[in-house]
Amino acid sequence: MIKNELFKSKNIESFLDDLESFLDNNQYYLLDIFPQTVLDNDKLSQYEMLYNFSIDDKNQSDFIINENKFINILKKLWLYNKTKVFVFDFNFENPFKSVKEKKKFESIINIRDKTTFIKDINQLEILIKLGIREKASSILFFDDMEIICWLGNGLNCCLYFNNESYKKLIQKMSTTEGLYLYEPLNN
Repeated sequence: MIKNELFKSKNIESFLDDLESFLDNNQYYLLDIFPQTVLDNDKLSQYEMLYNFSIDDKNQSDFIINENKFINILKKLWLYNKTKVFVFDFNFENPFKSVKEKKKFESIINIRDKTTFIKDINQLEILIKLGIREKASSILFFDDMEIICWLGNGLNCCLYFNNESYKKLIQKMSTTEGLYLYEPLNN
């Protein structure tokens, strides 16, 4: 079965079409700042906090608070798993100011378009920030729990559970952080 092969393989690239089918067939959950899918795009665009527009704005602190919620959850998942990443879309402009973050950003450039194990928590944090800030799109595989995470769409991410028994744990973590885990509505 393809789902089991996904987690046994050392690379993600050969499964990109299969991964896309999970999204196309709504076989995922959404980890989000909202409790359910917002169907009115006009209202969503007025409310949504986009990083680019909040940089010099009072809303930046709100954005960073929400960003940290995702960072906290995904770092905890990283602690319990061998974690692979595949970065498939990347904006080469470095959005970071600190020397430490700039250096980690440069390390991300070197892993684009190939599967890499994430062993450095700071590199993981930079990947999450890039996805939340819509500067890079990536797929994280949390091998031991058999969870796949798609990053790159702002203040939400898609999660696929090959082992549904971990869904309750992620639900509890989400609630603790002030996020929501739900099945998205079919559009």
